[in-house]
Amino acid sequence: MLYEHQQIRRLARNPLLLTIITLIHRYHFRLPLERYQLYDQAVDLLLTSWDNKPDISPDISNNQKLKYLGLNDCRRLMERLGYWMNIQESKTEKEGRIVINRDELIAWFGREIKNLKQIQLYEAKAEAKRLVNLISVRVAAPKEHRTGILTQQGLDGYAFIHKIFQDYLCAQEINYQADNEENFEIILNHIQDYLHDSHWQDVLLLLIAQLKPKKAAKAIQEILNHDSEYESWLHRDLLFAATCISENPQPLKIADNSLLQEILAALVTLAASDSRRVGYQLHQQVFQTLSD
Repeated sequence: MLYEHQQIRRLARNPLLLTIITLIHRYHFRLPLERYQLYDQAVDLLLTSWDNKPDISPDISNNQKLKYLGLNDCRRLMERLGYWMNIQESKTEKEGRIVINRDELIAWFGREIKNLKQIQLYEAKAEAKRLVNLISVRVAAPKEHRTGILTQQGLDGYAFIHKIFQDYLCAQEINYQADNEENFEIILNHIQDYLHDSHWQDVLLLLIAQLKPKKAAKAIQEILNHDSEYESWLHRDLLFAATCISENPQPLKIADNSLLQEILAALVTLAASDSRRVGYQLHQQVFQTLSD
């Protein structure tokens, strides 16, 4: 099942993600080729059910526990939450995930639901409580019946069950903002602001991987033009551009094959250089990127 999916095979080393991958394969009979496609299906799965019964296909929009929200509403709220959590620099982190207090989470959901559904704040807060209970992992339930995209941390904290979902949903929100406002500069601005921020690395990778060819080429060119400090020694811009290509090479190959060849040539030159000059760790990173 995983033989032809190198990126997904790496994810399967994590027991939680392996469980999700197995369920996706069970329901769809195949796995997507790209990471962002896998996460898209995983989010849908986590927003509906982890119930280990193939004959059940629940829909959160039909769930009587929610009075105002449908499945599409919940999906949009998760994208908004992923972005909001990612910009909370002062919040508690656990394994890279932002942990939010339950009262603060319900208050945030309440404001979002009020604006989304145009209802009274008290109605929105009540719906927010129902939503948090519905989408959170029920720790007391048997393992095979646990469901949820959020998990409780301590007495009152909540976080995404894995940081990759926070990152993926954050990327989706940025993409939505750019499409909704018909302004690609929104994506370029996020690249400029967070290019070498380790907390945002997967966000940017997943964002660029799903862009249309011409937009992907512009994004990668933006990375190469970033002119990061000590670039001539550290080559961070080049390596991140190469990582974006290894994530999904097709868009750049279609839109600007000459740029793709330029990046590959620069990597080969760097790989052939004296490892004492570029540093052993950097040398190994170049070889890893080329092998991907």
